[in-house]
Amino acid sequence: MVGRTAGNPLALVEIPRVLTRDQLAGRRRLPDPLPLSAELERILAGRLQVCETGLRTLALACAAEGSGSMFTCCAPPGGWQADHGGRTAER
Repeated sequence: MVGRTAGNPLALVEIPRVLTRDQLAGRRRLPDPLPLSAELERILAGRLQVCETGLRTLALACAAEGSGSMFTCCAPPGGWQADHGGRTAER
């Protein structure tokens, strides 16, 4: 679960509250994606409400993209390396 939550301490406290005993004991698979507890959802929604519209839109796009990686979510069309007349741009 640590890997699936990227070690987020709040998620590590809240998510086990909505899992079954069998899931917590490792006898059943964890759902994918992991469910949010009502408290975690309330906290995250509150944090987003104070953000500017553009940042909320970016957070929504990253959540919908699904990788959890800001690098992947914000990649330009075609990826980070673009072709410039036969040569590849370096990062």
